[in-house]
Amino acid sequence: MEVTFHGALSPLRRVGASCTRAAEQCSFRPAVRSYSKAEICNKATARLWRFSIRPPMEVGMPPLASADPKMMSLQHLLKHGREATQRWRIQHPAFWRAFFERLGELKDQVNVREAIQVLEISATLRLVDLELVNASVETLLTAEDEDLLDLPQRDLAEAAEALAVIRPEAMNVVLRVLATRAHRLRAAQFSKVVSLASQAKSSESHHLADAFCRALVERQDASSQDLTLAAETTAQLVPKALYRLEPSPCGLELLFQHAARRVQSFTRLKLERLVAAAEMCGKTQALQRLQQRLEEDWKVLELFAGIGGWRLALSAAAETTPSKSAFAVTAYDSGPHCSEVYHLNFGERCSRRNIEQLSPKDLEGFDVWLMSPPCQPFSTTREAKQRDLQDKRCAALERLTKMLPKLQQPPRWIALENVKGFYGSEACCQWKAALSLSGFRAREIILDLMSFGTPNHRTRYYLLAERDTRNLELLAAPPEPR
Repeated sequence: MEVTFHGALSPLRRVGASCTRAAEQCSFRPAVRSYSKAEICNKATARLWRFSIRPPMEVGMPPLASADPKMMSLQHLLKHGREATQRWRIQHPAFWRAFFERLGELKDQVNVREAIQVLEISATLRLVDLELVNASVETLLTAEDEDLLDLPQRDLAEAAEALAVIRPEAMNVVLRVLATRAHRLRAAQFSKVVSLASQAKSSESHHLADAFCRALVERQDASSQDLTLAAETTAQLVPKALYRLEPSPCGLELLFQHAARRVQSFTRLKLERLVAAAEMCGKTQALQRLQQRLEEDWKVLELFAGIGGWRLALSAAAETTPSKSAFAVTAYDSGPHCSEVYHLNFGERCSRRNIEQLSPKDLEGFDVWLMSPPCQPFSTTREAKQRDLQDKRCAALERLTKMLPKLQQPPRWIALENVKGFYGSEACCQWKAALSLSGFRAREIILDLMSFGTPNHRTRYYLLAERDTRNLELLAAPPEPR
């Protein structure tokens, strides 16, 4: 039989005669289209295993595909089985038949941790009726508490997820152990395990949720995202759990109270999620405080306000949000003409106080700072001297740079705009150092405004910074040009 290779299948031609002979035995004749080398190897492996043919090592396939399960030790076998289900998804009868036959021969060597790995593989393949799977479940159920407590937290979470597929009624054993070690659980693990337990109508799901909420309140490094996710997951148990002995977990009430004390560290979106969770499980003492913060206007400080470009952009952005947030803006600019135009644009005059003379009290208590410092010290035009910090017009920015780390109530967000020459300047480096010292995480972006519809090229530098001492998440990417 002649084997035909098409176009991008040339990598298979180069692997030698052994691959050709193997392909002949299984009539390997792929469709005519472009394949990557990895795709070619996986397709060849799948066809070879389907016909119970051991693939040649020369093809460059994963070691799993060209290994013989019958020759493996228990640890080696389980490692390859997990890789097969997680990485390559090779689910072909011949391989798995040999895999489970070998696993059956070694079942007497299976301990608690290896039983969890067997359950994880079986759950991925949806094999719930195998004798080996039932034996692994029994191993887990009859294990001593000390053996389960010695397991890594990740293994316990994976065991709970596997049991949710294979034997939902057996989840309680693992959930009880997880509840005693709730302080080690990550919020994402907790959310996934409790959601599965709730779907399986496990009687232990609310005990785990209560323990995790209490542990999260005591955890110093708990982020606002962790608190929000835990509140949402636990609140969903209230209408679903069938074995509840109380109207709501005490731990959940403590979690809401803790969130109310930390309300300043939550974004508006997370506050909306918290309020929805609080309303879902009934009235709580903290609900009023959370709603009050949600209804407050954002306090915005606009420095070097000019004619109000930042404020106009902020108003336009507010109209696109579901809640259409309101803003209370305090603006500063020492230029008399700018102040008049600002008044014509917004009906309010910006303060003409010199920014160099502002005290820390004048700068504290704001949610957002918006800044466009004078660009002349950094301009790259022919007339510009690019004196950087030596230019007197940099004095106000230098003053803010020194005061920011000393503020007791710094803003949550800071946005700065300037010319492209600001990037890499000494003033820019000092400003970023002050942000880092104050607990901010910053993202720098350089955009050409012509990409967004303006009729001329205006390249501008933007710095966006967010302060969150517990969860420094990456800021969102800039919008795509039209």
